[in-house]
Amino acid sequence: MYNHIDDVKSVLDDDTSLGRLPCASHLRDALTKMEATLKEYYTKTSFPNVYGDAMILNPRCKFSIFETET
Repeated sequence: MYNHIDDVKSVLDDDTSLGRLPCASHLRDALTKMEATLKEYYTKTSFPNVYGDAMILNPRCKFSIFETET
């Protein structure tokens, strides 16, 4: 996700493409805030039990995240 944010921010910083749009500065600000929010939530996944329990309870994932490839 961070890579995509960085990619869009670099395109918005370029004055030859999307950076020429009048709304480019607003989009850049929104992406910066979005990145800060993602970092805030991402740091909360450092609690080992909470993240693992949430992944197990997620019906789309179940135990697939814990399976290793052979």
